[in-house]
Amino acid sequence: MGIYTIGYLAKFYQQAIEAVDPRSLESLQVIGASKLQIAQYGILPQVLPLGLGYTFWMFEYNIRAASVLGVVGAGGIGFQLKSYIDGFEYTKATTMMLVLLVVVTVIDAFSSQLRHRLDSM
Repeated sequence: MGIYTIGYLAKFYQQAIEAVDPRSLESLQVIGASKLQIAQYGILPQVLPLGLGYTFWMFEYNIRAASVLGVVGAGGIGFQLKSYIDGFEYTKATTMMLVLLVVVTVIDAFSSQLRHRLDSM
């Protein structure tokens, strides 16, 4: 899952960098900003909200995928869930599902708030 995630995030980051407004970069070049300053003040503020959003989205996706993969025998979070279900421990299985739901919801809410703050800057 790590290699899969790295590939997707690299593609997402590349698209975010390509979407940067070239006029802001040109204006920084005109006033004599160095390449580091162009990256810091021209690219990073535009890419950071998208980049963080993509990163949290992939983290959230990986949590969900780990639970599904474990149910089919790949280990991880889902393996424990499947063990509870196979052992007729439905209260523990329900608790595990609720914890997964809460974790994914908290990550999503945190991501939304962080992106909103970064967009308002």
